[in-house]
Amino acid sequence: MKIFACAANMFHEMTDYLMKNFKDIAYIIFGLVCLCGTLYLIYIPVSGIQMTAKEQALSSSLQFVITTLLSLIFSYFFAKSGVFEKNDPIAEASTEKIVNLSIQIDRLRKH
Repeated sequence: MKIFACAANMFHEMTDYLMKNFKDIAYIIFGLVCLCGTLYLIYIPVSGIQMTAKEQALSSSLQFVITTLLSLIFSYFFAKSGVFEKNDPIAEASTEKIVNLSIQIDRLRKH
């Protein structure tokens, strides 16, 4: 009976994790599909298959769209990684001092 309770608890934790990170998982899967599509579009001319001008134009357009989507996905994960969210206490303190000084200068100017 304990085994079933443990298994049910693990299943519940796994579903909670998946639901919290569903957007990220969907982006990763979509990114992998786009990457496979891009690699296939690169493989076609390399393999020696002769393509007409229309097929080449379509292939180039698809590569452009897919790589644009990939760059959006990568930028989403880069922004989510928190690189820009690190707060520097020295910068915050100096910004606060500058704001306070500008308020004081504005008050002095009014008098």
